[in-house]
Amino acid sequence: MRPVTRIASVPRAHLAMHKMVVNQVMLTMGLEQTQMMATVFDGISRHTSKGLWFRRYAQTKGFQAAVQALDSGLPIPDWQEATDRVAQLRGQAPSFAG
Repeated sequence: MRPVTRIASVPRAHLAMHKMVVNQVMLTMGLEQTQMMATVFDGISRHTSKGLWFRRYAQTKGFQAAVQALDSGLPIPDWQEATDRVAQLRGQAPSFAG
């Protein structure tokens, strides 16, 4: 039996109880530390070449367009390509639409 089929056959009440157990374990292990690490990683990712490209793209084309670019499945510019595109976008006027 496939795992998905097995999980689907488990009663919802049991799944809810298992979720509570997993959540309790996460709290016991240190939710605060997990949140702190997430904040640190978020800060680091904003300063990568991809993060800088996303910020500049959102400033010039609008946030909605930047999210659509991420969701499109097309490769996100990285390293030198991202740096070059940020330099190109720097000359464009910011767009506050979207």
